[in-house]
Amino acid sequence: MQRLILFVLILTAALCITRSEKPEKSSAKPAARKDRATPISAAELFKELSKSMTLKPSVKSSKSKGTEEVESTTAKETEGSQKSPKENVEATTSPKKTCKAFDVCYSNDDCHGGQCVGAFVGKCNCNACLDFWFCESDAACGGLKGACSNTTKTCDCNAGFKAAGYKAYVDALKGLCNEKKCTKDNADKECFGLPCHYGTCMCL
Repeated sequence: MQRLILFVLILTAALCITRSEKPEKSSAKPAARKDRATPISAAELFKELSKSMTLKPSVKSSKSKGTEEVESTTAKETEGSQKSPKENVEATTSPKKTCKAFDVCYSNDDCHGGQCVGAFVGKCNCNACLDFWFCESDAACGGLKGACSNTTKTCDCNAGFKAAGYKAYVDALKGLCNEKKCTKDNADKECFGLPCHYGTCMCL
C-alpha cells in the first residue's frame, strides 16, 4: 500500500514538472530563458527514486546477515566454553580403586583401604641368597650383586654383602636383611639386587 501511494506521488510530481516545462505565453525576452536551470525529466526522477528504494533494503539485509553470523559464532563459542570444563573433569577423573583380597602387596597403600599381611613386608629379603648354590650369574644367588663366584661357579653371599658395603653377614643383618625398607620398583637399588619381602592384601 505504501509503495502504491509513493508511486502516485512520483507520477504527480512528474506531471507537475512536465507542465512547468511547457513554454508560457509571455512577452519576456528569449535571453531570460537561458538563466533557468535545466529541468529534470520524469523518467530520470523515477530512476533516482527507484534506486534509493532498492538500495536501502539490501543494506539492511546485509547488516542483518552479518549480525546473525556474529551471534551464531558467539553462541557456539560460549557453548563450547561451557562444555569444555565438564569434559575435562570427566576425562581426568578415574574410577576409585578398591581393595582386592589376596593381591600381592608391599605396603598397606597397595591394598587401597585394606591391610597388607605378611612377614617383614616391605623389607629386603636376604634369604634369597644361598651359599654354595651353583650359579652362572648373580640371578641364581637371589640377585645379590657380586655373589656368584666366577672361579667356583657357586654363590658366595658374604662376597655379595661385602660388595654392598657390609663387612660380614652379621653386619648385613643389622642394616639390610629384614631391616631396610624397599618396594618392588626400587628393590634392585635399595637391596643391591635382592628381592623385597611381599605380603597379601586382606580387605576389611
